[in-house]
Amino acid sequence: MKIQIHAPFEVKNTLKTLIEKKVNKLSTFYDRIIKVDVFLKLEDAKVHEGKMVEINIDLPGKDAFAKDQSDTFEKALAATTNKLERQLKKRKEKLKSK
Repeated sequence: MKIQIHAPFEVKNTLKTLIEKKVNKLSTFYDRIIKVDVFLKLEDAKVHEGKMVEINIDLPGKDAFAKDQSDTFEKALAATTNKLERQLKKRKEKLKSK
């Protein structure tokens, strides 16, 4: 699985490591992940929850996508990966039922 991180700023190693850890954990729920694109965005600095994480997972068939916004990238990443975890579990269940 290939992980690409896209951000308009320099991403610290601690955040990169956390992203890789959280994204790699998603492969335990669905093993057909081809590629993952993680987008880190800064919204208006005046907004309290100005840090956004978007994750697009390239899968056979329809891709999985989720995003979340919070006051820290860590919180937004956790919420986004939780959403994707649910999506991947549903997809796996659908495949098993066929």
